[in-house]
Amino acid sequence: MQPNIIIDQEFQARQRPRLSNAQLLEIGRQYNQARAKERERAAAKRRWIASARRSFSPGPRQACCICGKYQSVAHAHHLTPLHIQAETSVFSEEFVWLCPTHHHGVHEIWAHLRRRTARWEGHLNGFTEEEKKQMLRLVDMGMTQ
Repeated sequence: MQPNIIIDQEFQARQRPRLSNAQLLEIGRQYNQARAKERERAAAKRRWIASARRSFSPGPRQACCICGKYQSVAHAHHLTPLHIQAETSVFSEEFVWLCPTHHHGVHEIWAHLRRRTARWEGHLNGFTEEEKKQMLRLVDMGMTQ
């Protein structure tokens, strides 16, 4: 039975239309153009995000809006992530102060939403139900802006 499979594969390979060198070169040219365009789009997005970060001035630190602690190490968290704002080129300065732990939790939720998976809960095992609700509320606020 094995020899028939090899013969069938060889037969099928011969039946496929062959592309000319000119056609292959055109396909390669189109591919390279698309890659260059995507690289330029990504570079423009990085420049926009860098500019937005430079212009952002959150003022004096405040305590985490979820736990009310850790003012000295709190992070300013944009409600709508900059990578999403960059796609519309509209900068929103709406932010909240989050301690590093809750900031990471909110970004875990965003990361799983970006990948379209609902498996973020397993990554938030150390949080109380109330903390999870508050982090989800912040993500929801960012999605509706």
